[in-house]
Amino acid sequence: MDNEKKLSKIYFVNFTRIFGVLIIVLAGLTFISSRHFLVKKVEILNNQGITQEEILLASGISFKHTIFQLNSKKIEQAILKNPAIEEAEISIIFPDKIRITVRERVPLCLLRYQEQYICVSEDGIIMEYPAAEGQYKVPIVEGCELQKPKLGKKVQA
Repeated sequence: MDNEKKLSKIYFVNFTRIFGVLIIVLAGLTFISSRHFLVKKVEILNNQGITQEEILLASGISFKHTIFQLNSKKIEQAILKNPAIEEAEISIIFPDKIRITVRERVPLCLLRYQEQYICVSEDGIIMEYPAAEGQYKVPIVEGCELQKPKLGKKVQA
């Protein structure tokens, strides 16, 4: 009978622990998915040539998600798909704000290629193709032999 009481007490203690952990997990999940943590504001800093709307659209951030549902690395990678952006830093500010800080590439020149212009940055990346001739105040370079220029890639001559 003593063994049955000890065994019963062990089962009760284990059940209480498991039940307690389950309650804590459910309370935590309910808390972090609450409306309190919904993204309410996205702040975009240092953009000059690219609009805030373009950056926000590229980021894929939805105001229907909580800050816990966002993946900063994926947001950064999505923004960096725009070849005019050199760096992007994503900060989550509790409880409901996202800050995106970008550094845009600086145009170096326009290369004339097959009756069109290619905007090339200081680090040799093709920022825009085709580019409008008067859009940037940079020198126009003609007479270059380019090999299959691709947006976002380095110029290959």
